[in-house]
Amino acid sequence: MTGTDTEAIAAHARQMRRDIVQMVADAGSGHPGGSLSAAEIVSTLYFGGWRAPFTFLDFIPGPIWLFIKIAVMVFIYIWVRWTIFRYRYNQLMSTGWKVLLPLSIANLVVTAVVVTLVK
Repeated sequence: MTGTDTEAIAAHARQMRRDIVQMVADAGSGHPGGSLSAAEIVSTLYFGGWRAPFTFLDFIPGPIWLFIKIAVMVFIYIWVRWTIFRYRYNQLMSTGWKVLLPLSIANLVVTAVVVTLVK
């Protein structure tokens, strides 16, 4: 096989990877299609996809459950985005350095102490 033959064979895989990367990039952009993509990914990977949350609700078909979960995630995404104000860059950096970094170090220390005491 020449180089062009291998490129033709792997073209679908490259296209699929590019689509996945674009979908994930759109998820954080605030675009309605991006929030839908994010809701689809989260609903499928983390909320059980088409499965019912409780066994007594198994009579409802799977695609309807998936649609409900995606709709709830889009609602939550839009609600949070419209409710929480936007940080400026300097506010975000200040919060990260002055609040989140000390909290993460405290979390690390507390976890180390608990693991040491449990053993």
